[in-house]
Amino acid sequence: MVKYMGGTGTAMSQSEVYTALQQGVIDAGENSELVYSDFKHYEVAKYYSYTRHIVHPDVVVASTNFLDSLSAEDRKIFDQLVMESTDYEFDTFKDAVEKGKEEAEAHGAIFVYPDTNEFREKCQPLLDSIANQSDMTKDIYNNVEALRNQD
Repeated sequence: MVKYMGGTGTAMSQSEVYTALQQGVIDAGENSELVYSDFKHYEVAKYYSYTRHIVHPDVVVASTNFLDSLSAEDRKIFDQLVMESTDYEFDTFKDAVEKGKEEAEAHGAIFVYPDTNEFREKCQPLLDSIANQSDMTKDIYNNVEALRNQD
């Protein structure tokens, strides 16, 4: 993806990113607000850009063997608890991100919201190649696009 946007990706341990930014070995990092704040990257990289090119979904995963082993009553309870835990996780994560962002801003970080249309246009060939791998990936892509367009 970075290549499509005109860059060159560099794989490295998270523990090396701060020093690499500081010494100019890399020009940028690809992290969430929490990593940016927790690792104090704001000290060496003043700007944080919301390019929205990566979204990390947190999902509850269970095998069909497990789900099939549940009684109808237990399955109903399980499904309800999954929904409750998902809501809790979303709220908790949102609060943690906001606190991390506030901490970074208190240390001089600047959060910017660039127009992401150009990024998206540059990466469209990559998106198309992934989406067109199978009917399943097409369905996933179309569902994600439908959700994205609800913003």
